[in-house]
Amino acid sequence: MSEPTGATLSPDPDPSPPAPPPAAPAAAARPSPWVPLAAGWLVPGAGHAMLGKVWPAAFIAAAVLALYVGGMALAGWTNVDPVKHRWYFVTHVFAGGPTLAAWLATRGRELTEFRPHLSAGELFTALAGLLNLIAVCDVWTRATRGDPSPEPAEEATGA
Repeated sequence: MSEPTGATLSPDPDPSPPAPPPAAPAAAARPSPWVPLAAGWLVPGAGHAMLGKVWPAAFIAAAVLALYVGGMALAGWTNVDPVKHRWYFVTHVFAGGPTLAAWLATRGRELTEFRPHLSAGELFTALAGLLNLIAVCDVWTRATRGDPSPEPAEEATGA
């Protein structure tokens, strides 16, 4: 059937506005960087693990904990003390959870024998704290900016 000639279609009495064009896909919303940052401070390597970086997490945990425990053993388990070793303790704080555990476990402990490697032990635990500080800074950077992009490989040109 055909429509009668001269008939006009009346506009819709309540036209809706045209739909806006689809927006460009937004960048994936990143979770708060504070959670992996705090986790990486409390437990060395945990921040990287939360970001899905298993091997860096394992390496950081092994390096920081080995330095920390080794340093404590060299120092006779007496070097994590905010009163006797306050300047070293400032660096120990950057190791987070291990420092809290070591301080609680060794409070009141006194050195009873000569420890020839006492200074080396203090230095090892201080370095463990500073290494964890670097790791936490890396967690912050990865959580806020993403992974660093690899440099493009330069193509070899034949001569």
